[in-house]
Amino acid sequence: MDEEDVVFVPTRARDDSGNLLVEIRTLADGQRALPAYTSLDTLVRALGQRQPWVALDQRGMTQVQVATDYEIVLINPPKPEPSPIVELIEEPEPGDQLPHSWLEPSKRGRR
Repeated sequence: MDEEDVVFVPTRARDDSGNLLVEIRTLADGQRALPAYTSLDTLVRALGQRQPWVALDQRGMTQVQVATDYEIVLINPPKPEPSPIVELIEEPEPGDQLPHSWLEPSKRGRR
């Protein structure tokens, strides 16, 4: 992933605390995987129009990796059969040097 590349990562709707839930899947071999889509259209085709998401650049992906300790990235995976395991990522403190895309909630998927 180049520094200027952005991927779209499925999330859950933020709760009242403002925390962001990023989807982490546990694979059959036990590895923890982060699903990432190369375009918003690809994410919507795989997961549907109501799927919340966040756009992440390389720096954002590093932040998620530190927070969740995922082992691999699944590029453009299909929708999982069982419900995915979800990890909680706390909202960054004001003033943290995070990419703008990290903080931008999805406009799609909101009711």
